[in-house]
Amino acid sequence: MECVNIHHNHDNANGYSEEPMEISHGVSSGGDICLSGQQPSAKFSDPSTLVPPESLRDLVTKLHEVFENDHISVEYVQALMTSYQSRSKEWKRFAKFDPHRYTRNLVDSGNGKFNLMILCWNEGQGSSIHSHANSHCFLKVIDGGVKEELYEWPSQDPTDENGKDMKKWAENEYSKNECAYINDSIGLHRVENPSHTDKAVTLHLYSPPFDECQCFDERTGRAVISKVTFWSKYGRRTPFGRSQGTSQSSDAKNDSTSTASVKPISQ
Repeated sequence: MECVNIHHNHDNANGYSEEPMEISHGVSSGGDICLSGQQPSAKFSDPSTLVPPESLRDLVTKLHEVFENDHISVEYVQALMTSYQSRSKEWKRFAKFDPHRYTRNLVDSGNGKFNLMILCWNEGQGSSIHSHANSHCFLKVIDGGVKEELYEWPSQDPTDENGKDMKKWAENEYSKNECAYINDSIGLHRVENPSHTDKAVTLHLYSPPFDECQCFDERTGRAVISKVTFWSKYGRRTPFGRSQGTSQSSDAKNDSTSTASVKPISQ
């Protein structure tokens, strides 16, 4: 599993925070997000004991409390995210749509331990097949529905010039208030809004935060490193959001990555 060593900083007391701090990685043998060798806090280890958040702001507050600990239960965080009952009036100021691609909109930077963001998907929009940079990813649907396709990591054979089709091993559909989880040891995935009539909105938590990931060509398994960016932060458009184009990943015409920062991965 993934062990996360995080350097602390001080954050806004009411959540909806500013910039993340540096994060380094290690490896542990448990089933949780571990920030040290300690066991998860008893208060935040049993999902049956959690009190559901009353609002999105309350969810942010509770997430900050959970991530103050040095060992976090994935099961508990997923249960906490699931227990939040979406109400559009609480998140609509963060929901920024683009007619050409899905958008990533930062809600809270989690004192450097996590990023909480809202992704907005117009009809038919989707991501490329991508990794998560050794981060833990929680995906909760807060409006509409999304489809997730899971893929195996491609083999890296330097003698294979043409590559091979990537192997899809699962497909899931999630509706409002359902929550999924993935990390790189599980595999790669692609997310899309399969509807041709309805928009979709998803709430994502990534721990630790990251600004680059690998995007893959489904036909060859070839990967590029893509810079991931925010269309908005804390409800306000970013300068990059006003000017960025679409990704150059071959199967990601709607992808929310920077064209200027896409570079091939050394084989």
